[in-house]
Amino acid sequence: MSELVVSSVTNGVAVLALHNPPFNALTAPLRTALSKALSNALADNAVTQIAIMGQGNGFCTAANLHELDDAFDQPDLSELARQIEDSPKPVVAVLHGAVLWGGLDLALAAHYRIAHRGTRVGSPEVRLGIVPFGGATQRLPRLIGAAAALDILVGGQSHAVDRMPAQGIVDALFTSDDLRAEAIKFCETLQKDGRGPRKTSGATRGFIDAAGYQDVIQTRRARLAALPESAPVAILECVEAAQLLPMYAGLALEAQTFEDLRQGDQSKALRRAFVAERKAGQLARPQTDQPMPRYNVLGILGGGSLASHLAIAALHSGMKVRWGTKNPEVLKRGFAQIDGFYRQSIKLKRISEDRAKAELGNLAMGDAEKMAKGCDVILHAARGQSGVPGPEGAARIKAFPDQVSSVALRFAPPAHMHGLVEILQGPEATDDDLVACYALVHRMNKTPIRVKSQGGSVVGRMMASLHRMADILVDLGQSPYDIDTALNAWGWRAAPFATRDGRGLEEFATAPRAEAGRNWSAYLVANGRKGRGDGGGFYGIGDNGSLVPDKAVLDLINATRVPKKKMPDDEIVETILAAMANEAMRMLENKMVSHPLIVDTAMIKGQSFPRWRGGPMVAADLIGLFRLKRRLDVLDHPDTAFFEPRNGWQNLIKNGRIFNDLN
Repeated sequence: MSELVVSSVTNGVAVLALHNPPFNALTAPLRTALSKALSNALADNAVTQIAIMGQGNGFCTAANLHELDDAFDQPDLSELARQIEDSPKPVVAVLHGAVLWGGLDLALAAHYRIAHRGTRVGSPEVRLGIVPFGGATQRLPRLIGAAAALDILVGGQSHAVDRMPAQGIVDALFTSDDLRAEAIKFCETLQKDGRGPRKTSGATRGFIDAAGYQDVIQTRRARLAALPESAPVAILECVEAAQLLPMYAGLALEAQTFEDLRQGDQSKALRRAFVAERKAGQLARPQTDQPMPRYNVLGILGGGSLASHLAIAALHSGMKVRWGTKNPEVLKRGFAQIDGFYRQSIKLKRISEDRAKAELGNLAMGDAEKMAKGCDVILHAARGQSGVPGPEGAARIKAFPDQVSSVALRFAPPAHMHGLVEILQGPEATDDDLVACYALVHRMNKTPIRVKSQGGSVVGRMMASLHRMADILVDLGQSPYDIDTALNAWGWRAAPFATRDGRGLEEFATAPRAEAGRNWSAYLVANGRKGRGDGGGFYGIGDNGSLVPDKAVLDLINATRVPKKKMPDDEIVETILAAMANEAMRMLENKMVSHPLIVDTAMIKGQSFPRWRGGPMVAADLIGLFRLKRRLDVLDHPDTAFFEPRNGWQNLIKNGRIFNDLN
């Protein structure tokens, strides 16, 4: 086994190089090795300065998520950072590539920091529902102030070290790729100038404007108050404490806050969502040795909104798009839609005018047969284009709803806004088909999931189960408005009845229901209410165009069933979640999906299921499978074929397991 920390001494400088490929994740063995290497360097009288660098593509670019589920092995990150800062010999962090997760904590604990000009730093911990746990909330604001520190810590993104908000973290920049030489050169300069250890805990540059610091805290607190997530506010409170408390007390607050959040449901859910999205992508990748093609020119055949959205998504990813149909008027309307999107994006400052112009410059439109020429891959966005000839060997993939024998792609609508694409694997799919699908999805910067299906999608089935259970609850006497309100309050803007109004009730009117149950969309359509576009559906239209509850609709509904006492919000939500989890188990039993995490990824990326809830399967685990099963057991409704708990679910309960055990 190779050394996790490679140590060498040159001209009195001990260079400690992290070597834990591929990302130098700060695992317990690496922390132990670095702590030991530091101790050895401190004990070596020939060493006058210490430099810490990372081998490979970055200083430290990955987290060790497994430790978040249990107690940390010693030394933990906070202890290691304290050992670095308390060193009686100057410690220099030599940064390159990405400096993320605990890597930023270590860098901040060093006495000096130098960085390759292309270095990016960040603190993604907020995306896992936790605060940093190596002192970043205390050291970073001491260097760059509250506003910049919060931009980094709460934003969760990476930032170039030579630009705001990260500007001021490092002491010097270099362009050479020889990190070791740069480390030695900087350390020699320190010695020549007589500069010794300089603890970040003693830095005050970020506190110079004390009143301004507190103004930032109060402004950001008001901005974060409406968020359902706990971690952003907790980070803000730690950053506030950096100014108000001694360093040791601030570190203690950070440690306790981290521990409280780590054990909470939000962090557990966010950690599982984080893992799910990555594993779902790995599971979608074809298991073949053949090289993955890189597509640069996408042909889109067929008109309509789907085609427009696909074009925007591809243009955003840097692809050239050749869009063709047999009807020029369709293209005119489509271009107006695309142009309008870019104009609005510029107005909202989501994209620069130069970038918008460059992306639109990659769009060609015309006759389908002409546009199909010169394409690497072709997406069929509508029926009626299968006879259009294309380049020999170019993959052709259907993106519109249809029966699937080989492969198809289902982009979560709207395709230019949502990140999910389902790769539908039909019974006749070949490795070449799957490679083409995966390569295109990857090229378009989307999250893929692979589904064994002849036409149905995971998102489609999960949302159908939500709507079916919502109708059952109305059958049982609940108000559609109370059902929508309960889901909204829980954090998911997927209110089923408001959604139907927005999309038109006729789209939902043919969905199957039990013989004694009712499709309430069909019922309202039959009574002349078709949705928002036709003057109202389940809701009326308020003076400002908003949806408002309508007593006339409740009277219509109550004419055919008996209203009952309102169920508590948590009971409504849990009953709907139980139905969705049951449908997911049905898909698992039928081998449509291989892991529960695929369902979670589909719903988070494709239906904006609250990420901090982890997805419907994670939410079910955290609420409790037995509790949710009881929600279904007590339903007095004839649609038992739909909601009766599946055998696989009951077996999990019997054996003390949860859905996550199937991942």
